Amino acid sequence: MAELVIRFDDGTIDDFSWFVIDGEATVQGAWSSAKASELASLIAEHRLEVVLVIPQECVYITKFELPDKSSRQILSSIEYQIEDQLGDEVELQHFALGDTSSNPIAIAVVAKSVMESVLALKKKHHINTSLIIPELFLCPWFGNPGDVSLIESHESLLLRFGRFQGL
Repeated sequence: MAELVIRFDDGTIDDFSWFVIDGEATVQGAWSSAKASELASLIAEHRLEVVLVIPQECVYITKFELPDKSSRQILSSIEYQIEDQLGDEVELQHFALGDTSSNPIAIAVVAKSVMESVLALKKKHHINTSLIIPELFLCPWFGNPGDVSLIESHESLLLRFGRFQGL
């Protein structure tokens, strides 16, 4: 199934780049740039499920090693378990947990204000999203230890060196 991929340029969640990916994960064309005012017409024109991509500089990706005898209480308070890694108050952050049946658990942390902006745009434009992902996930990962992937993104580079690791 084809999807529209929208990658926001920065934490303001205004201007963006986009492309269409077909059902075989093949990109149809290069990234196209657009202004915030063009989002509604782009959504209406393509009528596809959308993957929203949050700029990597807005996302902190980490992992948490569960103790042998973990409980639901630990999972429900995981943000406080990693609080010392964060540069801001827990209450100002949005936490997205990866697969909670795996150990360690991958965690993506985004400023609550950024996530609220993304969700407000989603609601305002009735965007049917299949995923909201950090920009790092645009960089392929092949699953082999020691592998490294590198892609250009905006005017910088993304380096991925693990399933949930990169910069």
